[in-house]
Amino acid sequence: MKNRYHEHKIFYFLIITIVIIQFAGFLIQLFTNHNIARNTLKDELTLGSKIFDQILTKQDAQLHQVTEVLAKDYGFREAIATSDKITLESTLDNLGNRANASLLLLLDTTNNILANVSKDNLSKSDITNLVASQNESKAWLQIINHKLFHVVNTPVKAPTTIANLIIGYELDNIFVHEIRNQIDMDFFFISEFHNEWDTYSSSLANSETTLFINLYREQLKLKNTDIFIVETNKYLMYPVDIKTPYNNSHLIKVVLAKELDVAMQPYKKSENMIIYLLLATVSFTGLAIYLINKKLVKPLNELAHIDKLTGLGNRALLEIDFKEAIYYFKKSDVSFVLLVMDLNGFKAINDKYGHNVGDYVLKEVSKRLKEITRTNDSLARLGGDEFVAILHNCSEVDAANVINKIKASIEKPINHNKDNLIIKMSIGMAVAPDDGDCLEQLLKVADSRMYLNKSTITKNQNTNIKI
Repeated sequence: MKNRYHEHKIFYFLIITIVIIQFAGFLIQLFTNHNIARNTLKDELTLGSKIFDQILTKQDAQLHQVTEVLAKDYGFREAIATSDKITLESTLDNLGNRANASLLLLLDTTNNILANVSKDNLSKSDITNLVASQNESKAWLQIINHKLFHVVNTPVKAPTTIANLIIGYELDNIFVHEIRNQIDMDFFFISEFHNEWDTYSSSLANSETTLFINLYREQLKLKNTDIFIVETNKYLMYPVDIKTPYNNSHLIKVVLAKELDVAMQPYKKSENMIIYLLLATVSFTGLAIYLINKKLVKPLNELAHIDKLTGLGNRALLEIDFKEAIYYFKKSDVSFVLLVMDLNGFKAINDKYGHNVGDYVLKEVSKRLKEITRTNDSLARLGGDEFVAILHNCSEVDAANVINKIKASIEKPINHNKDNLIIKMSIGMAVAPDDGDCLEQLLKVADSRMYLNKSTITKNQNTNIKI
């Protein structure tokens, strides 16, 4: 492990931490924006349902006004009294054209049909439902021939009730788009009967209505009693029940829908701004950390882990590298070798030439050690002329070859001011984990073997100086 690794680790750790914090803040802001937009949409949909109800109520009143004018007409009442079917049908037909109504049905007090000018053919079941409904409600929605109608009932009095006039208009796509412009949201009608769903006029594509029904059906299976707000890929949808008095098992709903993108539009600019600020913050923070790392961390790191004279690691870095070697050994069973090296004759050079020359020799020795060992090996100077190397992923045989290369390299003359300085090196080897699994134990074994090797060198050969 190299000492710069710690600088990079600090740099990457700080950058990643800043990015994570900034990104987490952005996600929180994004989530908050989406949550606010959804809540805003829910409020708008709830308000839209009330406005929609008011529009239907207003149209109820308008239809009642039209029919009440006719119901008070003397000629119309006289036609009812005389059962003048031709006059009744002609009158109702004119009323339908003026009111743009396609359903017109006149019933006597016993619910017999006096006149029927409906543009849609009414089946017996349709008429039965209309008769049953008009006894219960003045206005309602009813399905006729797979079409949805808004129907109102107005009694004709003279002065007591002599007939009931039922008039209705189809809630078709024209109606849907007109109301959509008023409430500023999309909507469509659906009905459910015996778990079968039908769709009617809609301002949305069929794919969106089908998707809603599928999602809504899943929510119904969960038996959720809360207000259903169904979110599709593009819309937030809110279904509202519309009561149908003639058959409680036949449900009709109006589903109001609002685009999510529309609700998110006010937040898009702020989100884009946040992204730009995020990128700028990360960039400036990265630059600041890099400068701090270079100007402050790097010098402190070198002071803590690097021998100032030779540029090799010191005891602190050696301990870190040893822990790394032990970690990889336990992880992958890869052995390593520790070498303890000591210079023979270094004291004599110091005494004769001075400490400046001695420092030069130590630098040259360090340079040669770097050239012999691999980049992934660890070199350290423990002090004086004592060096230590950790040869990673190395066997005892390979270590012996490295030792021979080191000795051959160190024994080459060191040129200094036209002087050839001759120096030798004693080396002791310890193999992990055979000789130990802790740094102190391996140093002790290698140190003892080094001194055993040193003792074989003749004292008069410790220093050989040629000029």
